[in-house]
Amino acid sequence: MGVFLTYKGYPDSALINEVIADLRATLALPLISLGRIEKSLYTILIYEVSSTQLATIITSRNSRKRADIWYSSHDINEVKEVYYDAIQILTDRCHKNKSSVIEYLSKVALSDDAIGSQNSPDYPIVSLFINYLYQKVVTTTNYREKFNFYNLWLWHVSLLLTSIRAVEGAPGYLNQINLQTGIAWISDKEERVTGNSQRRVPICSFLTEGIQNFLRYLGSFAKRYGRLDPNFSIEVNKILASERPLLNFIDKKGTFHPLRPAIVSQELGEKFRFKIDWTRHVGQRFLHEYGLDEAVILAIFGHEMIGQEAWRRNSALSIGHILAAKNTYHQLAVRLKLQQVIL
Repeated sequence: MGVFLTYKGYPDSALINEVIADLRATLALPLISLGRIEKSLYTILIYEVSSTQLATIITSRNSRKRADIWYSSHDINEVKEVYYDAIQILTDRCHKNKSSVIEYLSKVALSDDAIGSQNSPDYPIVSLFINYLYQKVVTTTNYREKFNFYNLWLWHVSLLLTSIRAVEGAPGYLNQINLQTGIAWISDKEERVTGNSQRRVPICSFLTEGIQNFLRYLGSFAKRYGRLDPNFSIEVNKILASERPLLNFIDKKGTFHPLRPAIVSQELGEKFRFKIDWTRHVGQRFLHEYGLDEAVILAIFGHEMIGQEAWRRNSALSIGHILAAKNTYHQLAVRLKLQQVIL
């Protein structure tokens, strides 16, 4: 391990195999291999130092089986400290009962490159963007534009505070959302959302209040503007009856369309140029920073490891585990300084 840590340059496979072969002969350990060394470091990381996500980032072990690492965003110093702690544990064990100990990491200049997602805007940027949508809802006087901006605002708030994927019809139909309990049943792995949902996500108090305010707005919208176009009342009734998704967009002809990424991108234009799923990247970053249990994060994101859902259709975790994340998402709303739209 010390040879790899102190090697100046990128250790290619030939060097690694050469060092391991030399160790195998010198120490008379025929079973030593790169895989066993990686597994030792990985085991130390997950059981004694940090999370399985950071262990995968550091060692690349299970990287092809984990979708969550593509959403991760960790401070470089945090990764350095985790790596250092694991090496220290291994070093102490290797030098047990010896008077002289080599500080391998003291000889290594670690890179300052960032680790993680490049699609996770900083919290102040997110706050400014959501506030921009909020101001549009409050100040716009045209009834159709106000309706559309309100739906765009709630779309982004819903995605931020549930971490669901940005697909057509998100966050789903009204009967998929239990506002009293604070939980939703969603299916977001395909470009459609149906009542036959496959995953549970928490609905925090801020989002609950936001949806309740929106439902009251829909009722007043239908009464006030249904006279201009009877189709408005019909479509709003479909939303309330769970025959249409909760969030929609009205085009210039007065036709309702379920909100989808293409419409969102078209309406925002150049105002926010992150990829459409940036909300999941921000969400995962905050959940890890806040210290939410990694198993709960994986379940909410739909990233549970293969086999975890063998005995439960929706998740390896109980509803209680999912509900416990409601407060964490509410803290995200506080961190982003979100304001309720009241019309």
